[in-house]
Amino acid sequence: MKFLSYWEKTFIKEVISLGALFIATLSTVILLFKIAHFSDIFFLPGQMGPAFVILFIYLLPPLFKILIPVALIFSTFYVANRWVMDGEWEGLLSFGIGFNQWLKPLFILGLFCTLISGFTSLYIEPFARQQWGEFKWVNARESIESLLERNLKEKTFISELFHTGKTEISFYANNISSSHREFSGIFLAVRSPNQTFPTVILAQKGSLLQKTDDASWDYVLTLKQGRVYEPQYQQWNTLNFTEFKISLVHLFYKQFYREHPSHRDIRTFYPVEYINELSSLRKDTQWKQNPSVLRHHSFFFEQIIFALSNSFFSFLGFFLGIQNPRKKSILPFLGLMCFLLCFYLCIVASQQLILKWFTNPIVSLLLPLIYMMFSLFITGYWRLCYPYLTSFFEACKMLITPKNKVYENTKNHL
Repeated sequence: MKFLSYWEKTFIKEVISLGALFIATLSTVILLFKIAHFSDIFFLPGQMGPAFVILFIYLLPPLFKILIPVALIFSTFYVANRWVMDGEWEGLLSFGIGFNQWLKPLFILGLFCTLISGFTSLYIEPFARQQWGEFKWVNARESIESLLERNLKEKTFISELFHTGKTEISFYANNISSSHREFSGIFLAVRSPNQTFPTVILAQKGSLLQKTDDASWDYVLTLKQGRVYEPQYQQWNTLNFTEFKISLVHLFYKQFYREHPSHRDIRTFYPVEYINELSSLRKDTQWKQNPSVLRHHSFFFEQIIFALSNSFFSFLGFFLGIQNPRKKSILPFLGLMCFLLCFYLCIVASQQLILKWFTNPIVSLLLPLIYMMFSLFITGYWRLCYPYLTSFFEACKMLITPKNKVYENTKNHL
């Protein structure tokens, strides 16, 4: 006896192929918009190829976490609706195949997508975050040295020496040594986004030294015998200094920042390591009052809930896709959109409950899960207890109206 019949295999293949097309199309569009945000790293000198590959490895897993459940529910909805419109559903009914026989292929689809989504969220995404951090760290030295060699010139104002996002930086040196490490007659202006006027530093001499130890790596710009002009409340504050040191890694942290290995981002941990880290954080009696710790909990539960949602979405998409072929599909489609909107609102609401009202982090797992179970119970009862031509509103009306009244209305109609 075959595990799956021909019609079950056909349905699963159509759903998977349509879902893969949906994920590929939507992820491509999203990546095209995100690449512009990472253009400062994407176009590193001589590193365009590796940056292109690492960028995709970094961006795709978080997208798949969201796109796989959405693609599953839309593909099951569309394939089920098409089978009804083409008359294939009625053909299966004539062979005695009803909703009960559909539970097996829907369960297999949901389980398959749950495993793929869970593996992507809990293992591939942390690995991608680790590789992205390592890539930025490995290319930081080469990028800085290349920019220094190409751009540092005597008696020339240099703006945007590094790709620093919205921070504007201008540098001028009257004299520069042949090694590009010693300067004299220095002008340095730095303006952050919240400043109307830049902070200006004037110095007689300066040097750029590479600082390396076991814990960190840095380029330190040391200025000597100078003055700092800082704008504040429509006036300039001045400060004379003998020696002033500026860390380029700190100044350009958006491109070059890398945490100490002993203080890694918890989102780069794998599940067992993540759970152990959360257990250690909970040893503090005031951990529920720490927003960062609460966010770590909710993020881990979000990874789990997105994976588990596939097991529900396969059934919900199918139940909503089966409808009367003589009626338009706009109402079931709107119902599908409303369900997805409410699902994501549950996730957002649980986050706010945790971060603002400091409720238990388990809410971020239970609230969406309860909502999906309730939705599955309602739609499952509707499809398994009423004929497939019965719309959701008709089923609600029949459920509310007493049976004797329904009998009288039917008798009078006859």
